[in-house]
Amino acid sequence: MPQLQNELAERELIKQFRHDNTWLGEVRAKNNWVNNDVIKIPIRGAAPTVLINNTSYPLDPSTRNDDFKTASLHKYDTENTAVTDDELYALPYEKVSDVQEQHRETLEDVTSEHALYALSVAQDSLTTPVLETTGDVVNGRKRLTTADLIKLWEKLGKMNVPKAGRVIVLSTEHAADLMAEDSGRAKAWGADFQTGNFGVMHVGFKLWVANYSPRYAQDANDSNKYKKQAFESLSGKEASVVIFAPNAIKATGSAKRYAVEAAQNPRYRQNEIGFRLWFGAWALKDEGFAAIVSASADVSALPNIGSVSPSAVASEGTVVISGTNFTGATAVKFGATAAASFTVDSNNGITAVLPVLANGNYDVIVITAAGQSNAKSISVS
Repeated sequence: MPQLQNELAERELIKQFRHDNTWLGEVRAKNNWVNNDVIKIPIRGAAPTVLINNTSYPLDPSTRNDDFKTASLHKYDTENTAVTDDELYALPYEKVSDVQEQHRETLEDVTSEHALYALSVAQDSLTTPVLETTGDVVNGRKRLTTADLIKLWEKLGKMNVPKAGRVIVLSTEHAADLMAEDSGRAKAWGADFQTGNFGVMHVGFKLWVANYSPRYAQDANDSNKYKKQAFESLSGKEASVVIFAPNAIKATGSAKRYAVEAAQNPRYRQNEIGFRLWFGAWALKDEGFAAIVSASADVSALPNIGSVSPSAVASEGTVVISGTNFTGATAVKFGATAAASFTVDSNNGITAVLPVLANGNYDVIVITAAGQSNAKSISVS
């Protein structure tokens, strides 16, 4: 009976292991290429030459020498979970089944993270570019903008990457950047952003969001280039990952359930359950893969608000903003609304007229070419 239960649980794990509604759903599954948890990946030979308006015959045939490479799937083990006999009878649900479902969900999350790391480019190169963002400054970095994505789209086009199948897995901060760029977009994407289930098209890319993002740091041998850090590294910058779906594959191998029943565990008198799963993801070739990281900003040049006077003011009233680095200010905002007008009195002062605002509290910010200031709150009544 225990062996039968293990086999049934293993079949159910593989059946339900799907990564539904995530970026990994864009990647083709090649489970049929797997044998004994080793995948055999075919490598196509040279493509044929296309002759235009040819008049020379006969046409000599060319040969296509195919090859393959093998790779072991990655092994993922869950730590065992204990279920006591007391819990089996006291809880209002069947805990063993719930534990097994939780193990499957955890395996889906971790394999998705590891797959994203595996498919992200190793380093900046001519065929695998790593670009920097160019937007407004926030928290010492430059925001991702739609213009950055257009630049990346153009770069892929110059590399002859087909338009269909271009996918970007955004880091959470880059997803927030794109929504902050456009309030209408934020409203349209908001619900999906909460779950990570974007799957929407934007400037030629299908966008997804992942909680995990691989990190890149400047290459020690070339400070103008970025290099991917270790899987669980916390150093470097989080990146959004560009995948060309037709050149990516994933595969699931075998699954095994490890379980001991309480009756066979007299010392602790508890059931113990754990799983092992074999899984992997690979890029068939470099074409169409890239990354984009947030460029660092010189925070010393950012505008800084020290105070806003008065701190309580009427709608359409006037305030004086005191601070530093105000020269060349391009905007003053009260919440999301631009000032009716403003004058830069000096590098340390701005006089601004409020727009028509409803009663409430509003954050005041100053924007210059260097980026956005910190916020100071005022009350409008």
